[in-house]
Amino acid sequence: MPSSLQDWNDHFEHLYGRRNAHFLPGIGPRLRYFALALGDAQDAVRVKGVSGVYALAIARLVCRAFMLGHQYPDLPLVEAMVSRFGGSACGYCRKTPCDCPDVGRDDITLRTEADPHQAGKGLYFWQKHLNALYGEKNAQHGIQNILSRLFREYVEFQSIVDDTEQMCFREPGESVKTLSVKLAHELADVFAWIFALATALRVDAAKAVDDLYRAGCPDCKELPCICTNLEFRLADWKNLPPERRLTP
Repeated sequence: MPSSLQDWNDHFEHLYGRRNAHFLPGIGPRLRYFALALGDAQDAVRVKGVSGVYALAIARLVCRAFMLGHQYPDLPLVEAMVSRFGGSACGYCRKTPCDCPDVGRDDITLRTEADPHQAGKGLYFWQKHLNALYGEKNAQHGIQNILSRLFREYVEFQSIVDDTEQMCFREPGESVKTLSVKLAHELADVFAWIFALATALRVDAAKAVDDLYRAGCPDCKELPCICTNLEFRLADWKNLPPERRLTP
């Protein structure tokens, strides 16, 4: 059963790969499908007094973030997570916890060699690790700032997608491989802000994902999924049946 980040990546590929190939053929539909999950998360934050929607919103974001990466075979997502966020200090200011200024921070120091210990870690580790590095600052700026940053990272990922689709090489010596690495790094940033949002909402992302997806698709109850349609619409959180909600 899935435990590491790579395990979950493979699990979601097995769970939804065939369905997504039929109903989300290409990166464009997948970007729109992720954007719906992002909109659902924003709406969930606005909903007051409806239990169980935060965990569901986080689990769906994680699932659809993996879905974006599946469009690109062998995308080095785990390596990107370790390269950007591994180690014991912020990659920008080199401090724990992060002490970066709000503007004008230094360039990130990437880890050139993946730490095997961290590369094998799962969702719970990355949420806890990133909270140790950035949780204090994220708490100071609030949930709306986290949502804004998550949306910005999604847009930056989309920008690299556009470069990849158009074979637009902006730097000397750039290739499809380097664009793939850039995609992985932008997707790692998306995951980092999903974890930040989960922490701000007091949701254990690992538990939420496990509860919703470990046994199979929450809709058709099969593994792999055999659903024959996807709903391209925002969730109606206030009228969500209690049995569809998740405990944090």
